Amino acid sequence: MDACENTIERRNHELTNLTLRRFFVNSWPNMANFTPVDPNDARELLQFMRRFYEVDHIHFIEEVASGAIEKMLDDESKGRIWWIQEGEDRIGYVAITFCFSLEFGGPSAVVDELYLEESHRGRGIGFEALRFVERFCRLRGILALHLEVDRGNLHAQALYRKAGYQDRNNYLLTKWLSDESNVD
Repeated sequence: MDACENTIERRNHELTNLTLRRFFVNSWPNMANFTPVDPNDARELLQFMRRFYEVDHIHFIEEVASGAIEKMLDDESKGRIWWIQEGEDRIGYVAITFCFSLEFGGPSAVVDELYLEESHRGRGIGFEALRFVERFCRLRGILALHLEVDRGNLHAQALYRKAGYQDRNNYLLTKWLSDESNVD
């Protein structure tokens, strides 16, 4: 890449960041606001993750979760994590990861985790969090947003369907490639 292309690339990146900052400052005056998780928040995020995994019956390995948080916060090309807040109170978090899909024609993202404290569920905040990440993704040129939901979590399925997510009648199959993450 020559100097001119580097300058254009840097300018496009700066304009995108400026647009995102303007959008996010004024876009959510309703129930919740969304602030990026900072590396200094890692310990608190781990506690939220522990509660989420307990509710969703996911085996929680703190070392694995801690390493994943660190990698994601150190490299924005992997994804983003935001606090879901009411005022100054953190009531949950939402995380998206980035990928590329031939099937969907380009950049896509996954709502990797969406968690709200139980006392804040059923009030539309989860729906608002989905709208927030959808807008963020659209501004980044992401063409499709995916998510995974437990087959037994009917409440979450209803939320996702209400937000326009469709069951594609596929299975998400997983094969662990690392012994440290392979848990029963």
